[in-house]
Amino acid sequence: MARARVQSNTVLAVDLSDIRKEYAQKMENLATVRDGSTGNCIRATGCAA
Repeated sequence: MARARVQSNTVLAVDLSDIRKEYAQKMENLATVRDGSTGNCIRATGCAA
């Protein structure tokens, strides 16, 4: 089970910028993030709540 592998020094990386919302202006959890592929700032929503 995964619980046995998680320790106090385990790093948990979460990418919340996977869902692009390029043309959205108002939306829950909408934020400006940096697109790692292009280096541009884009609008995106987090996929974890």
